Amino acid sequence: MTPIGQIFAQPSLYQVMNTVLTTASPVDVTALKAELANSPFTRLPRFTSLLHRDPMSGQEHWRRTRVIIEDHVKVIDDCSQIGDVNDYLADLAVSCPLPTNKPLWEIHVLPAHSYTIIIRTHHALADGLSMMSLLQSFGCTKSQPAENVKRKPTNAMNDEKKLPIIVWDFFNMIWFTFIYAVELIMRLLVKDDETMLKGGDGVELWPRKLATASFLIEDMKAVKTSVLPNATINDVMLGIVSLGLSLYMHLSSPGVREGTRITAFTMANLRSTSGIPDITDLVTGDSETWWGNKVGFLLHPIRICKPGETDPVQHLKAAQAAMNKKKISKVAHLSHLFLNMARTLFSPKLSAWLFYRAACNTTLLFSNTMGPTREIYMAGNLVTSIKASATGSPQAVTIHAVSYVGKVEMQVLVAKDIVPDPDVLAKCFEEALQNLKKATMHG
Repeated sequence: MTPIGQIFAQPSLYQVMNTVLTTASPVDVTALKAELANSPFTRLPRFTSLLHRDPMSGQEHWRRTRVIIEDHVKVIDDCSQIGDVNDYLADLAVSCPLPTNKPLWEIHVLPAHSYTIIIRTHHALADGLSMMSLLQSFGCTKSQPAENVKRKPTNAMNDEKKLPIIVWDFFNMIWFTFIYAVELIMRLLVKDDETMLKGGDGVELWPRKLATASFLIEDMKAVKTSVLPNATINDVMLGIVSLGLSLYMHLSSPGVREGTRITAFTMANLRSTSGIPDITDLVTGDSETWWGNKVGFLLHPIRICKPGETDPVQHLKAAQAAMNKKKISKVAHLSHLFLNMARTLFSPKLSAWLFYRAACNTTLLFSNTMGPTREIYMAGNLVTSIKASATGSPQAVTIHAVSYVGKVEMQVLVAKDIVPDPDVLAKCFEEALQNLKKATMHG
């Protein structure tokens, strides 16, 4: 079991990922089961193993078992009363843990919503990128070449830099790593400002509501090209979150204090490749590309500003500036190492407590995962959209974004007693991108 996977396996940090696939035509359950039987779901070690906890040592490990497809595919016949798929997912978030007497994954098919497949996986099995790789192999493309996966630039590729620049880059890396490492440690003690969005200890058990915001990648690229050509789509996403939260908070509570600072607990992929690796490379690859939870954690500051008095583009510029410093540092790798050391030297329970305590003291969780760039098919059925969310976080607001063939679907999962109107929040995020587009057109 990977270090972070063992942390997610702790009862105090029960995390389940729900991946929703919308198809172009009704789901043929028989064909789906047949394809599952010959897919990585029945071959990958973690998907064919039980999570076993030693009663003496308390240590978790995987124990191989036989996968019975019928036990993992659930046809939800009584879902006709469900308002929509998001309502069903919100109910699953707090009321339906995965059974431990079989491998920790399930597939739900909703006949009343005949174009929907929900894949539920325990976070101990995989991270978001691993799941996208699995989807890409399971829902194989028709007559399309494989994804182009490239290794991220490394210091070895910067040999042409002059010595003073190399020294300066090294100094910046050490300095920013130190600053952000201290920030992470202090987050165990220092809380965000109390706002209408703040969750905390035990909030992961509160009833949930879920809403979806949709974006065109073409619009995001237009914004970043006009303002910050070196920005990434992730920078634009963080700018959208910052501006959208400002719009929502001033709409819901006009008296919110100007300059209120909140923090997003963000997930960072630590693999050395960009794009979605082939599943074979993930399973058999080296420590840089392995399957599982190869993620680190970052704290991203968000400043709440009054709409109309601040240029929307400033949210994007602030997001890029903050993330650039985080990228210079090694704090994401350090967070992974720190949790692993606590797990090894003390116990996985301590690592899970540290993760949970830091999350409790932040306002929201944010994750942005690259999905397939080409259409995929499930049992011969075209997948038209991919959405993802994860349950079990103590923040009152969790945001998970997944891109797929030119579109980004953002799932906004909230504790409904704290944020009763996630649909309004999702609309604020969509409005934020449009405001950024208008600002860049007139800039």
